[in-house]
Amino acid sequence: MLDNVKVPVENLLGEPGKGHKIAFNVLNVGRLKVATQALGMSKRAFTEAASYATMRKQFGKAIGEFGAIREKLADMTAAIFASETVIYRVAGLLDSRLALLDHSGSDYYERYQKAIEEYAAECAIAKVFCTEQLDMVVDEAVQIYGGYGYIAEYPVERYYRDARIQRIFEGTNEINRILIPTMLFRKADNGGSHSGNWWTRRGTAPPLKPHTRGNLPLPPPRLPG
Repeated sequence: MLDNVKVPVENLLGEPGKGHKIAFNVLNVGRLKVATQALGMSKRAFTEAASYATMRKQFGKAIGEFGAIREKLADMTAAIFASETVIYRVAGLLDSRLALLDHSGSDYYERYQKAIEEYAAECAIAKVFCTEQLDMVVDEAVQIYGGYGYIAEYPVERYYRDARIQRIFEGTNEINRILIPTMLFRKADNGGSHSGNWWTRRGTAPPLKPHTRGNLPLPPPRLPG
């Protein structure tokens, strides 16, 4: 607990009275990072569940041969694909916007912060969507494992516990759901911005930078047949 703590003036970061702007921008980027972390957890939980489905046998065959399990794996794959698409979309928008900044001038970091703030809604969207997709993926992973998925000796038990905090980190999903329309309405009232333009215009968007990690770097579900 810090109460009436005095900080030497030479240790001040930024300008007096403007620290909240830095803090809020840290939250914006942090939300995209939480979304990315949720994606990684989803991929790992999917890999474990798909592998287990090939090994666990019931009624004389691997449970991965049952349609109900295959449907779960298909839904998990779709959720991961959609989450990765959202993350690359928002990251590409941020990259494209920051690439336009002139690095010269003493106000560079102030302009940098404003550029990130333009995509606060998109970062919040990514955080809400990806963390809730993670919840679905880990829940289905536990279901595929059955009772084993609920004990610490198996990996999906940890994924199930770790997933829950992601909807609270960097602002709860409830707060982010308030932030998203608030920021979008603000953009509309201001006549749009870089992010507002791509949001409101149909069929147009700034180009995204290509990445070299493949379209969807998921390990294939090794299911029989």
